[in-house]
Amino acid sequence: MNSPDSKTRLGRVLWDFGYFVRIGVPFSPSNHFVDQRRPDIIDVDVLGIRFDVDFTPQFAVGQVTVGTDKVLDSVLRLGGLMRALKARTGFLITDRETQTYRNVAKPLGISILSDRQLQGLETKATFPKKLFGSFDPFLASKVADFKQDVRRKFRSQLNYLIYRYWVEPYYSQIKRLISIAKTLRPYDGSTPFQWMIGETMIRFVVSLCHLCNELYLVPEEELKAEVSTQLFGGVIQRREREELRATIANLISQLSQPGQKRLHPEDELSLDPEYIPALTEVAWRVTNQSRITRQLPRFADLMWYEFVLKDKPVSEAGMADFFSEREFSILSKILRDIIEFLTRTAGMDARLFETMFA
Repeated sequence: MNSPDSKTRLGRVLWDFGYFVRIGVPFSPSNHFVDQRRPDIIDVDVLGIRFDVDFTPQFAVGQVTVGTDKVLDSVLRLGGLMRALKARTGFLITDRETQTYRNVAKPLGISILSDRQLQGLETKATFPKKLFGSFDPFLASKVADFKQDVRRKFRSQLNYLIYRYWVEPYYSQIKRLISIAKTLRPYDGSTPFQWMIGETMIRFVVSLCHLCNELYLVPEEELKAEVSTQLFGGVIQRREREELRATIANLISQLSQPGQKRLHPEDELSLDPEYIPALTEVAWRVTNQSRITRQLPRFADLMWYEFVLKDKPVSEAGMADFFSEREFSILSKILRDIIEFLTRTAGMDARLFETMFA
């Protein structure tokens, strides 16, 4: 097996630091689902996100210099990427002389490392030396082929996951991912299709953690209203929607004949999607055990890709190198709840997910 490259090494180090990691992330600020012109695309070599106990997100960005890249240019470009992604931590991997540029990089939150230093960090990591989950080079080589196969039928959905997901606000992510999930039916059983389903699920878990950050301090009795507020435009738009709801209910009441049962009683008239109560319940379960559930993105990622790689259910013993017995128990239960919500809301076939757990 070939040794991992610098991007994979950095991704593994960030994973050990507690980050959910994606390697080779292109994103675009343009809406190229509808634009005919070629979009502007920026590549991030390594992107990591972890959540604090209150689900406050912390981003990390890593870049690897190649060819004739100048160190100063790379530092400034990485600083710009960090600002765009609201990342506080950055890593620049280069084997060039860098002492001159450290004073420029440090105030930007950037650590400049040689490949030898990076290998040293990897050696200190607590995870197994084997290549696991989405860091397995065999899987990485296959993902490009999966994308080509999936693109034939799900072009706009795939483009969203690849380019737009990371630059959209979480409330747009949640609604868009539910819409994408609804298109992923019927289940056709192919590995590329499995990859698409799994990646949609994993991104939904990440977005749900962002939502939980907004809900963390909200009393339980106010959660449903707050979920509706967060997902659909904030307080002002919620008030406008409530006023519209009242106006419609009043109009229906006026149009009803005397003695006739009202067609839509006001207490049944809702402008919210039907899934809001179920989403509220899932979010409450996640926030209620945040010291453990903040690891859900890493857990979902590792569970799914170990399942895809080995084509067999993932057991507690198989995850013992990464999560304690208690963590595995709680994370498994919550992840099942999230998957059940997503599959029911989208009308997806849940059989594939059911076989993931041993």
